Amino acid sequence: MTMKRTGLPAMISPSVLAVVCLMMSGCATLSGPETDTKLQRYTTADGHDYVYFPMPKAARTAVSITWKTDLPDAALMHENTAQLAVDLMQNGGAGGRAPDDIFADFEDLDAGAQLWVQPREITGFVVSPEEHMGRAAIIANQVLVSPNMEERWFKRQKKLFLDERDEWRQRVDGQAWLLVRDVVLGDHPYNRFWSQKPVSGIEAIDLNDVKKWHQQSMTLGDIVITAAGGASPQMLSAHIDTVLRDMPKGTPTPPIAFEGPKVPGKTIVLHQPDAALSMVLLVGNLNKRAGESTVATNLGIGVLGLGKQSRLFKTVRTGLRAAYGFSANRLQLPRGYELIEISGEVETAKVAQALTGVRDTYEEFRNNGIGRVEFPIARRFYQRRLTEEFQKPESVAWLVMQGELYEGVNNIPALQSDLQQADRGEVNAKINQILPAFDELLTVVVSPDVDVVPGACVITRIENWTQC
Repeated sequence: MTMKRTGLPAMISPSVLAVVCLMMSGCATLSGPETDTKLQRYTTADGHDYVYFPMPKAARTAVSITWKTDLPDAALMHENTAQLAVDLMQNGGAGGRAPDDIFADFEDLDAGAQLWVQPREITGFVVSPEEHMGRAAIIANQVLVSPNMEERWFKRQKKLFLDERDEWRQRVDGQAWLLVRDVVLGDHPYNRFWSQKPVSGIEAIDLNDVKKWHQQSMTLGDIVITAAGGASPQMLSAHIDTVLRDMPKGTPTPPIAFEGPKVPGKTIVLHQPDAALSMVLLVGNLNKRAGESTVATNLGIGVLGLGKQSRLFKTVRTGLRAAYGFSANRLQLPRGYELIEISGEVETAKVAQALTGVRDTYEEFRNNGIGRVEFPIARRFYQRRLTEEFQKPESVAWLVMQGELYEGVNNIPALQSDLQQADRGEVNAKINQILPAFDELLTVVVSPDVDVVPGACVITRIENWTQC
């Protein structure tokens, strides 16, 4: 594993692990040989508190750090300054060393690192074999505390950012998400961040803005640290101090006021005559209890729309042969506000039929839940995915981080038995409470056919959605 070269930022929710689709709430099941391990809390010599999940058989150790700080004030700089800064930190060299030297070092150490930003938090991790942790920690510290911040690398990252932005906006899925976010979030700073707009604001970002953001945001003002792996606590504590060495104390940017996503139950068609096919995207607010009913929510969304055996895939892909795939997922915007997202690219001539099938499948599932035969299969699938991920220290450290941020970390070990003891009737009752009714979902279709959905509100420009 090497230090990740950054690309286009996540549009709704950054998702760095395959298991995220099963466990977005932060209360998750631990399985495998390390199941009975107790979460341990330590304080380093420099005073940094952290939570450790020891995995004695693991050959690697991972440290995850989250800075609880929001996007920059739009009156001072564009919200995407944060993303450009993170891209430059990871791809512009650090400590006076060239970017390729940094990447080569991580490759030689069999180590990896990543840093990403989203509303209300910045998160990073570093993972390496125990014998190379010291060197990996030094490099991570250089990237975090003393990135080179050179004009030539800034211009390169900015160009890549704008090129990827433009490319993504030409795609039907990109256009669908732009429309959804405009409807759901309006002109909120979080929408400007995720939708990367206006382009003039991004073009105006300069290197001084990036440096200022780095000085204000990469501080010790409010951080959360978690770790997992085979290293001793003494060694781990020393390496955490190395990673954070010379980082200023600072004050985090306070959370931007956010009342939550407003999702109207309507259907909007964005007419794009040159589109090769149609994109269908539905979103709705998950009930707040989703975070309190992890097993039910994850089993439910898994059976509904994860994988080729899911209800939606069988309806749209297998049954109608109308799409290459069709799925459901659980998304955050930002932490504490969750949506269900249902989507797929669909053959234009079959869009209306596909939407009817999705409605029928969704409502039948919401009302009746997981079938008697499906239930043990879904539970085994959930367990298998978790088992695979929980052999990886970076997965476990990230998971424990989610628990800390949700203040549910102490529930993690107990959820293994919750999954095993889950009752189908109780799970289905919770699914019915958590999922919104189909008529409460926002349905967006991007299509070359203006009449693709009879009775829908049709627009030709995203900003015209207010007419619907």
